Amino acid sequence: MACWKKALAVLGIAICSGMFLGSTYGSIIITSAFYGSYVDNDLQFQSQTGSSLNGGIVFASIPDISSSFSYSVSDSGFFLQTNLQRDGLEFHRAWASSNIHFTPQNDVAFTFNGSFTNLDGWGVVQSSIDEILEDGVASIQMTSLSNDGYWSFSIVPTSGIFQAGHNYQFTSSFYTWVWPNNVDDGSTATGFLSLQLVSVPEPPSLLSLIIFGTIGLFRRRVTFRSRGR
Repeated sequence: MACWKKALAVLGIAICSGMFLGSTYGSIIITSAFYGSYVDNDLQFQSQTGSSLNGGIVFASIPDISSSFSYSVSDSGFFLQTNLQRDGLEFHRAWASSNIHFTPQNDVAFTFNGSFTNLDGWGVVQSSIDEILEDGVASIQMTSLSNDGYWSFSIVPTSGIFQAGHNYQFTSSFYTWVWPNNVDDGSTATGFLSLQLVSVPEPPSLLSLIIFGTIGLFRRRVTFRSRGR
């Protein structure tokens, strides 16, 4: 009895400890998350950051410049959205960024897509999905788009599989600013990135195949005996 009590106590400690290693959504464990909003007018700088594993919104502003960034998560995936505003003076800028680390508990299919629109000045959207290895990272998807003036772009959807037990990171950044030695009429930039997740059905185990095969064989024998009678 003492051995059983000790084993149960150890198991309880392990379970309780595991509960604090991250937040679980369906087949995904989020181990860390960081997202931030930033504004700068060459004289003033402000930032607001968050690290909630459940998502949230961060907002930073100084006169005529603002950055809003939201991050939501569910068992169907991650959704990032930003709204940036700035005036048209030289070096004035607004941007947002995020970094999410997660581990699938079983194989998960993903579809990545997004878009970005910048009304004026220099705009940039960047994102990457990487597998974290012992000696570095292996890139799965990367987007880096930039342009001057008005532009709008939709990211071509990318699909793939996250493997169970592997560690991954999903990073993003959005920018709008006035190019050096230039002025414009100010700008509003909006963007979103979506990483949709769907669990991949596990193949039947050897045990289940044996069980179903035995049941099928038993049914056949019963049928043959009934016909023989």
